[in-house]
This record gives sequence, C-alpha cells and structure tokens, in this order.
Amino acid sequence: MENILELQQVSKTFPKSNFTLENVTFSLPYGAILGFVGENGAGKATTIGCILNTITKDSGTVKLFGQEMLDADTSLREKIGVVYDGDNFPAYWTAKQLSEVMEGLYLHGLPSSTQCQKKLLSAHS
Repeated sequence: MENILELQQVSKTFPKSNFTLENVTFSLPYGAILGFVGENGAGKATTIGCILNTITKDSGTVKLFGQEMLDADTSLREKIGVVYDGDNFPAYWTAKQLSEVMEGLYLHGLPSSTQCQKKLLSAHS
C-alpha cells in the first residue's frame, strides 16, 4: 500500500529555546486518519510545520503524495488543506502590519516560505 505522507528522520532545533525535534519517522497510508496527540511543547506544531514546509527542517525528508515539497511546489499545496486553531500572528501587530503581510497572498499568490518569513520580519520592524 502506498503512503500519502512519509517522514524520515526529520529533525529541527530551536537553539534559543533548547527545543529539539529529533529523528521523527512515520508514514500514513492513503485513506488512513492520523490523530496527532501530545503534551504542550512535545513538537506537534513543529512537525506539522515541517510537513507543510512552513518551518525549515534541519534534516530528514518529508514526502506528500510520494514527493518532497519544495518552496515552488504549488501543485502539492493545492492538494492539501490546513486549518490552524488560531491565527498564529503576534498579538502586538497592528492592523496595518497584518494587512501588509496578507496583501501578498491576494496580490501575488502564495509566497515561498523564505519570502513569507522576510515579509513577516519586515512587518514586525
């Protein structure tokens, strides 16, 4: 049976917080449902970020539909849907700063993760 999602040895370190996601490996077959459960700080959001390529992993591979997703892979992104439990923007942002970040999504399409990070940083300053 083929897998719709595969993670092999995915790792991510955040040196300032001393958090390390280390060597996460699992696969999800087509048609299966996965519940991602764990304590706060266990790495659930980091793992999902690595899967969606919104967080740059330090090592390992993530495959969706048998392909590793790169920044330019809009065709893979069009096959998935994600609903976060919050907006994930800093609470201290003004409406103007938030609109500058969101403007890029509507005027220029979905930016690469690098472009998005730059836009978020520039809106913050």
